[in-house]
Amino acid sequence: MTKSALAAFDRDRQHQNKREVILHAAASLFRTKGFAHTSLEDIAAALGVTKPTIYYYFASKQEILYRCLLAVFDAADQALTESIESAETGREALETYFHRYLLMQLQGSVPAVPLDDARALSADYFEHITKRRKERRDRLRAVVADGIKDGSIVDCDPKVVVSTWAGATTWVVDAYSGNPEDAARIADDVRRIFLWGLTPPDASDD
Repeated sequence: MTKSALAAFDRDRQHQNKREVILHAAASLFRTKGFAHTSLEDIAAALGVTKPTIYYYFASKQEILYRCLLAVFDAADQALTESIESAETGREALETYFHRYLLMQLQGSVPAVPLDDARALSADYFEHITKRRKERRDRLRAVVADGIKDGSIVDCDPKVVVSTWAGATTWVVDAYSGNPEDAARIADDVRRIFLWGLTPPDASDD
């Protein structure tokens, strides 16, 4: 690779890194102040830069929110795929995914924002986020259904399981985000508490 090509690669990587820094700073403000009450000036001030600097990387506050949500969905989808591929049963896939999902949110590895903020997005952005949300919801329901078929999960309604999990994690992330040192313990506690009720009577909980 030529020096000019290497330089271009470094510039691209630096550009992406700066975008991610902005997303994480914005996500933190959206969680604490609310999307409607956070301005681009607030985001710029939190980073010690000017408002035009933010505009260099993102066209609007709407785009920042959209990219935050998209980053979480991308990471969650990858975690779900890896959990399914590494598991032998539906319950094992569900358990692994639940733990990974909570861990990445609580540790701050993704720019997590309240999903309800998606309602503030423009129609195009909202439609895409809604589509991604439904796709992951359906995949999770399928994992629960697989667990019922292979006997690792008790007979239940996959829709209820996934909806209950979504509600529980929303509250947990809201209550405990910003405490990365406790993330592993919290994620493990929630995983065990939630999955205990899904374990058949003759199965042991590790």
